[in-house]
Amino acid sequence: MTRMYDDAGNVIPLTLIEAGPCEVAHVTSEEKEGYKAVQLAFGTRMIKRGSEGKKEESPRVLREVRLSEDDALEAGQNLSVEQFEVGDTVKVTSTVKGRGYTGVVKRWGFAGAPKTHGHKHDLRSGGSIGAGFPQHVMKGMKMAGRSGGNQKTIRGLEVVVVDPKENLLGVKGSIPGAPGTVVMIQEMA
Repeated sequence: MTRMYDDAGNVIPLTLIEAGPCEVAHVTSEEKEGYKAVQLAFGTRMIKRGSEGKKEESPRVLREVRLSEDDALEAGQNLSVEQFEVGDTVKVTSTVKGRGYTGVVKRWGFAGAPKTHGHKHDLRSGGSIGAGFPQHVMKGMKMAGRSGGNQKTIRGLEVVVVDPKENLLGVKGSIPGAPGTVVMIQEMA
């Protein structure tokens, strides 16, 4: 994240995203596959094929996006940041940072036990996990465990910067994931 200043001198928190160019690798049809979608390819990587060691370029990321009936994209067409304008509202989908095995204080925001009045060793424990009667732990009980690493969508982000020369898109606020994480940016209808 970074920041920029508007004309009035107010600070705008900003996330810069390298957005494209993405090539339309494949277009599915309603007749053949039963639904209308496009496969978008981003980035390149070298792949070694066969025992001869031939190398060829392949897309680093390949994602499929459903289309509505009025969208008309063709294979080989490029999508870039030029389709966005300053002031547009977008939603960004990405993978959240993985946090590994975490306790209830970090994972669920529990307050923990009081630090005095008889407490000694269980300051960050989860406390009681249920009453004695049902004799089992209820489903959905908030406990320690693995957190992060899941997919999350942030909606309603405002586009503040569009730089077609550098393929940069600046959105107001933060997005999920670590630096370098692949994100999906979609215009909100």
